Amino acid sequence: KEKFIKYVRRIKDAVGNEIKLINTLLSSAKLEGDKIELNPEEVNIQSEIEMSIHGHEHSAKEKGIQILNNTDPNTPSIYADHARVIEVLNNLVDNAIKYTEQGSVIIESFFDENFVNINIKDTGSGMKQEDIAHLGKKFFRVGNYLDDGEGKPDVVRPGGTGLGLYVTFGLVEKMGGKITVESKVG
Repeated sequence: KEKFIKYVRRIKDAVGNEIKLINTLLSSAKLEGDKIELNPEEVNIQSEIEMSIHGHEHSAKEKGIQILNNTDPNTPSIYADHARVIEVLNNLVDNAIKYTEQGSVIIESFFDENFVNINIKDTGSGMKQEDIAHLGKKFFRVGNYLDDGEGKPDVVRPGGTGLGLYVTFGLVEKMGGKITVESKVG
């Protein structure tokens, strides 16, 4: 029974990953062709942040990473495409967990009368400034190649397509928002 449960879980995870990849590819193609449909509505961003954290608690716990909600409970709703907001939040939280080996991922919110700002902070290894300039470009991945041991890129690093942030940046821009990235190596 334990082996059965183990393999069913693996199959479920694999199917979930494939569905996520297909959706990312579809969103990417729609963005590139300027065919993405947005259906703006009032979105309770506080609730969606809580849902995203809840959805990623298991993967954070498996890595021994704390995921903390430090958002202001009075954060107002935003006007955006509900499904796309969920897609953006999930991608950013997932990336923060994926690229953090120890420590924490913290989600914060700040707002004024015009804008709601959501910060997702992690204690990952950081990025070089020249890499930050390329984030959100199609197929770009920080450290895309594994070193061959002699200081030369050798093999493409497995585990991603470089489309997730392309879609995330594009969706945020299409909804009238802006993404900024701050990082330092170490």
